Amino acid sequence: MIDYCYKKICIGTRIITIIEISESKYKLLESFLNSEMIAFGELIVESFESVISQKTRLEEFHGNAFGIIITYQTTIITNDLLDIGMPNYPDVELNTQEIYDIVLDYRANCQ
Repeated sequence: MIDYCYKKICIGTRIITIIEISESKYKLLESFLNSEMIAFGELIVESFESVISQKTRLEEFHGNAFGIIITYQTTIITNDLLDIGMPNYPDVELNTQEIYDIVLDYRANCQ
């Protein structure tokens, strides 16, 4: 189980909520949620739902900085910006249902 919490931060005059994941091996997941879910949340949720309901066997999505490959058993998050000097966070492979639950919780708390 992944241990995480939500934190409010101030950016200019806006206050936004972000997710913080305590284990460093999940830094890529944290970055994915705090960037791609804000911009593409509904598309990401629809991709998970399509695979979990077995309408499709595989969904692949690439956003602004990160990619996600969803299968029924596992989901892989990738860093798509390594070529331009982004931090080299290792790809994260997780149980699809576990990450889907985190995605839904993130959507409920941060958007």
